[in-house]
Amino acid sequence: MIPTRKHILMGVATLALASGSMLALAKKEDADFASWRNKPEEPFSNGAATFEAVKQTLLKNYVNKGVTEEDLYRAAVEGMLSNMDPSMTLWNKLMTPTEYRELIGDMQGRIVGIGIEVGFNESNGYADVMGVIPGTPAEKAGIKRGDQILRIDGQSFKGKQLRDLVYAIRGKDGSEVKLTVLHEDSIKNLKIKRQGLVWDSVTTQMVNQDIAVLFIRNFTDATPDLLKKKLTELKSKGIKGLIVDLRGNQGGAFEKTTESIEHFIPKNKVIVKAIKRGPIQEDLISKGEPILAGVPLVVLINGHTKSGAEIMAGALKMSAGATTVGTHTYGKWSAQSVDELPNKYAIKYTTATFLLPDGTDLAGKGLQPDIVVEFNEDEAAKLQSQRNIEQRVQADVQLQTAINVLKLKS
Repeated sequence: MIPTRKHILMGVATLALASGSMLALAKKEDADFASWRNKPEEPFSNGAATFEAVKQTLLKNYVNKGVTEEDLYRAAVEGMLSNMDPSMTLWNKLMTPTEYRELIGDMQGRIVGIGIEVGFNESNGYADVMGVIPGTPAEKAGIKRGDQILRIDGQSFKGKQLRDLVYAIRGKDGSEVKLTVLHEDSIKNLKIKRQGLVWDSVTTQMVNQDIAVLFIRNFTDATPDLLKKKLTELKSKGIKGLIVDLRGNQGGAFEKTTESIEHFIPKNKVIVKAIKRGPIQEDLISKGEPILAGVPLVVLINGHTKSGAEIMAGALKMSAGATTVGTHTYGKWSAQSVDELPNKYAIKYTTATFLLPDGTDLAGKGLQPDIVVEFNEDEAAKLQSQRNIEQRVQADVQLQTAINVLKLKS
């Protein structure tokens, strides 16, 4: 029995597409969709008995005597998720209890850490500090954007993955982490106490009295209400143009993504088309009203704009008349559900794919911007936390272009 289910779009999606009126457009026979399966011609009969025979053979004869039944069960679940549909291998996976807890914390906008955003270089195992959240232990310890984390608790992360590094930095509230940091031309060894952190997924900056930049970091439980608050504040200022910065946004909870989009999309406009099991195609329709009705929009996107953020960019372009600026998005147009297992592990598996409101399939391709402006993605991420708006605009060519587009629209 699977006791708990979490829905994400990620990376993150819920397939609770019940909000808004839905229209079933098509349904085909399962046989028409057999081509995705990577299987030989011969049937694999007596699966349960065959699995048990293989398991016993490996436990008895495999060269590594340390292989346990637990190892084989875990490998079997991992194999099912990664091999049953090769087109979704990147997204279907078994999550450890730690990974699952971290995912839920991310969706809630709450983690225990030190307050930094990092990029990871797999070739050397170093982490580049992309941003430091104000008032956090990292800022108090003197860590700055542009620093490099070389080791964590004396451990090198060369040959490992970003998640390994992130989990090493995070930990229990009040515990200490030791970082070896390259700051300018000197190496520092820092001891930093972790603490519970809550971050704003939505921030705003005024470029001038007429134009604002709204940065959506990801879609957490708090994002729709926070976005509504920020947009209402901007409305009171009488802005004449809005730049929605989705660069580096990798998604979030699907319900929260669509609730956020409804603050921009007129009622009865299509947000996204979903293809679910069957396959059944459904239109997710907006029930909201735009808070900044009539205000021209520009959306900034890049190769790190993923999943729910791609859905927002496509919806604002097609259903709110926004102009997109930057480089093409990542190309993840699928939804995963996450089910917690009895042993506290969790499985993440695909439950739907998405199309633009006009039916275009961008899976693996990404959304091509209306105006292509190349800019280093790491530099863009660093500048998003730049509090001096004049310096930010001066250094960010994509933001400069967005401002110019809005000036032409006004």
